Amino acid sequence: FAEMVTGNLQRVWAYYTIYLTWPILIMALLGTTLTLVRRHRGGLLLLSAILIYNVVFIIITVYLQSRYLFAVVPFALILAGYGFVTLIDGLATLFQRTTHYALRTTHYVSLYLLLLILCSLPALTFNLRLLTNPTQAPFEAYDRWFFLDGWTSGYGLNELAAYLREQADQHGS
Repeated sequence: FAEMVTGNLQRVWAYYTIYLTWPILIMALLGTTLTLVRRHRGGLLLLSAILIYNVVFIIITVYLQSRYLFAVVPFALILAGYGFVTLIDGLATLFQRTTHYALRTTHYVSLYLLLLILCSLPALTFNLRLLTNPTQAPFEAYDRWFFLDGWTSGYGLNELAAYLREQADQHGS
């Protein structure tokens, strides 16, 4: 049992770091921390849903797969958004010392866009690889087998059909 739970914990961590990407995960952890510190009721509800869902699947699933966790990804993204907006607002207070309003607004918008691009870039890169060359996408090991390399992937069906036709022609079937 302990081995199963340990393996599932490792897979949950791998899934979140790979599929949510580090910047979004960091923003979600920031949002989680702020939720706990500020005792934000909506955030606590989201956090409890994420925790309960993850704990149940970690304990009862023999081999946890990434698709089991997709139900809580929107909740994690909401917490990440909360962390992102709070970070931007906190950094914006640093620009309050700037005397001119237009300059302050320009700094705020520039900072917002820069952080948004930095947080989105790994996810966009993952999606681009997924769309253009899936073999280069950084899948978790089981997902790589399931979606790309294994019999469930659907890759190689044309080659398989050609091989079976060739075998049928050779053996007269």
